[in-house]
Amino acid sequence: MFEWLGIYKEEMVKPEEKPEEKKETANFKEFMQSAEAQSFIKEWTTKIDKETGKPMYTKAGVTELLRVLYESKSFSTNAKMLKAAGEILTLLRGGDKLKSFLAGWKARSEGIMKTIKSLGGGLFKAA
Repeated sequence: MFEWLGIYKEEMVKPEEKPEEKKETANFKEFMQSAEAQSFIKEWTTKIDKETGKPMYTKAGVTELLRVLYESKSFSTNAKMLKAAGEILTLLRGGDKLKSFLAGWKARSEGIMKTIKSLGGGLFKAA
């Protein structure tokens, strides 16, 4: 009579999830010698800033980022770690431009305040 309940229960059981893939390399030195790491480093160290004409990132900087991410053991695969490193570098590139933009506005606002103070004379003196 309740045979269908057994079938239904079997369908409700979650299929076994695959265990996460393990890192493909045993240590950081081995990882850095891999083709994927060398390709990643070459890709990011050859990007040129259009404004200055200089490389955006140094090989030492990209390597250090990879070392920190690798040693954090937060990623199940090297591919996931490289993807995260690429996202970080993309954000840093945007952050540099934002920093220079904000620095320009700070200089302008300081210049405006000096001009106002010189024109206003005693308007901004403490009472």
